[in-house]
Amino acid sequence: MISLSPDREDVHKYVRDLEEVLIRTMADFGIDAFRIEGLTGVHTAEGKIAAIGVHIKRWVTTHGFALNVNTDLSYYNWIIACEGEPVTSMERLLGREIELAEVEDRIAENFQDVFGYSRAQAALTYVRATDTRIYMRRDTTSWFSHNLGMDMPLVAYGHAGYPLLMFPTAAADYLEYERFYLIDAIKDFIEAGLIRAYSINSVNKYSLLNRESHPGWKVEMLTRYDNYIMDEVLPLIRNECGQDAKPLTTGASLGALLAANTYFKHSDNFRGVIEMSGSYDIYNYLESYYDDNVYFNNPMMYLKNLDDDYHLPRLQNADSIVIVTGQGSFEAPDRSREFSSLLHSKGIPHRLDIWGHDVNHDWVWWRKMLPYYLGEFLRIV
Repeated sequence: MISLSPDREDVHKYVRDLEEVLIRTMADFGIDAFRIEGLTGVHTAEGKIAAIGVHIKRWVTTHGFALNVNTDLSYYNWIIACEGEPVTSMERLLGREIELAEVEDRIAENFQDVFGYSRAQAALTYVRATDTRIYMRRDTTSWFSHNLGMDMPLVAYGHAGYPLLMFPTAAADYLEYERFYLIDAIKDFIEAGLIRAYSINSVNKYSLLNRESHPGWKVEMLTRYDNYIMDEVLPLIRNECGQDAKPLTTGASLGALLAANTYFKHSDNFRGVIEMSGSYDIYNYLESYYDDNVYFNNPMMYLKNLDDDYHLPRLQNADSIVIVTGQGSFEAPDRSREFSSLLHSKGIPHRLDIWGHDVNHDWVWWRKMLPYYLGEFLRIV
């Protein structure tokens, strides 16, 4: 699953490149493989050895190819292959069983060379006839947060990959992204070992969305929440992903604010942020109340005055800031434009995407946005 934007938006070239990856891989094993004009796939003198079938939407690909390594070719007695061509396998051509891991490594290396991707981006997930696919790992945990004075659960999805820290919308909990199928929308990245996603609870029901609470307490909770992330969540992620890990943050709606606040306050500990359908000024929640906690949890305030020799230069070298919103029902694209304008004024590079007037403030669109921008992000890590 890769993004072909912006410089590979050519379906035919993509398919031909997949064929080239497989042809080179066969050559690594001493197999003479080639193309046949008008017949997609990879062929040998004894028959077809690999088939290709892709799906592309918004220039993000899914599916891919099927290579016969140690395949039981008797299966093909029950089907008619394309154009009636005979089929073969690496095992038949070489006269021995082939180690799948060895083939996978060679495909990944050739994928890297043909597509110009890093080794991590060239990692592949295989679905085999023996049903040995690596399915998504899911781990939940919970502990009493000394910063917040309450139990805080967390769920992690995946066995390896770049860490993604996910902030829920509104007053929702750590399982919201699973319930609304956003995890399912990015499962290809997770199952391939490219992303390990961590989803946490918010404290919005105790802070910004608590109408009974004093504004001073609302922002005090935001500061404690920030401490919880830095003192408790980030060490857990680094314990699993490496001590130098700098997670990407993301969230939709009010979660976009929390993801942005975490990244922009701690850009020395986080890589970037994907903000979906967000608003980045908390002042409307606070009834004109103001103190230091308001300032330091309001990106529209502290970024406006940021002019130091540490944080600002770091942000001015950022490569993974995305602001995306729609223009449909319940969206507020001007809030994203305003935040983008502020970043421009500070020389902070970022991507602002305003999707169409049919794009509403709703899950169906966030399930399209996040996999698209994760695909973009994985091209540069």
